[in-house]
Amino acid sequence: MERKPNRLVSEEEMTFFNESYNTRKKFIEAASALWKPFISLAMAWENLSHEDNGETSVNCPFPLSFDEWIAEYFDWLSVMTEKFETKTTNFNPTVTVKDLKQILSVLEDDVQIVISDQKNDWWINVKEVDLPSEGIFTLVLHPTDDFDNRQF
Repeated sequence: MERKPNRLVSEEEMTFFNESYNTRKKFIEAASALWKPFISLAMAWENLSHEDNGETSVNCPFPLSFDEWIAEYFDWLSVMTEKFETKTTNFNPTVTVKDLKQILSVLEDDVQIVISDQKNDWWINVKEVDLPSEGIFTLVLHPTDDFDNRQF
């Protein structure tokens, strides 16, 4: 069986990856930071009387009603968050230690690593690791199915 070399990530690509990741991360953080005050404002708006609530519609800066705009903002934020997620799919046949080091260099130390289980649309935790040793040339991650979305 012919072994294909892994695709190496150039320094230029990694710089672009780092800059794009950090810029997009800051954008999503700023857009997400607005979400909590918007929800507080929406809850306060809900408590207004019907008449007062109607008064807020006069010269309203939003193209929709305030509660509809809040829902649209949340939908937009969800789409942007998913779109700006960093996804790398160019490794062939698999990611190397060099690739992994470059990817990890832009992440905070407390970011968790999980494996995507596309069959079950879920994630899998990594509980054990086998390091390369004599005769073994791969780092092996052993997954378990104990992922809980509350662990984040």
